[in-house]
Amino acid sequence: MALIGASIDILSNNLLASVMRIVEDAKAKDKVYLVSPYLQFNTNLEDVLDKAAKEGVDVRLIYRKGYELKAEDRKYLATSKIDFRCLEHLHAKLYVSDFTALVTSLNLYNYSDKESRELGILIKDSKSVRSLFDTAEAWWDKADKVDKAVLLNRNLKQTKSSTEKQSEVGFCIRCRAPKAQNQKYPLCDSCYKEWAKFKNPEYEEKYCHRCGEKHKSSVAKPLCKSCWSALNR
Repeated sequence: MALIGASIDILSNNLLASVMRIVEDAKAKDKVYLVSPYLQFNTNLEDVLDKAAKEGVDVRLIYRKGYELKAEDRKYLATSKIDFRCLEHLHAKLYVSDFTALVTSLNLYNYSDKESRELGILIKDSKSVRSLFDTAEAWWDKADKVDKAVLLNRNLKQTKSSTEKQSEVGFCIRCRAPKAQNQKYPLCDSCYKEWAKFKNPEYEEKYCHRCGEKHKSSVAKPLCKSCWSALNR
């Protein structure tokens, strides 16, 4: 962490912990906006969000419209007390309360700060925080409401046609960063630059491009067996 001002810090590690701290520091009746295109919760984050909501904090989550939530994340959102909406074309990542804001590259994603190089600017200057808070609030007003009952009761067994129409969000097969799903280009821009030095399509990577689970993939074969079967049955 490098201090660049009395009210601004640059963060290069423990960013998810910083997000959770913003939520933990909020008081009853405070609003906290969590703006992240892509989501994947872990137990620690769920506990922090649930505790804040129970204590009267108005936790509001905005994610990208069209992003396909995993079954466990759908269940959590549908049964939690936090409010959430989806916003078309969302790419920004912003976590802001009445007193603190974090502008960052970090998605609210379990693996983001573990396996990707992320950066964030933590801001406590009241005018800057208020401006960012107002931005998040404006996005909230524009975002679409999500029906919890529909989310909870959604049929998880997709037919072939629904599978073909699934969200276009996939994962980089090397670093697991969310990216547009494209089997011809299964690496994010950063990892592609590294791969392009040798351009070996058989080089072993770490993740499935479609589901993001750990898998010995490659540029030539970016999908795990389950995802390949789902798309080719």
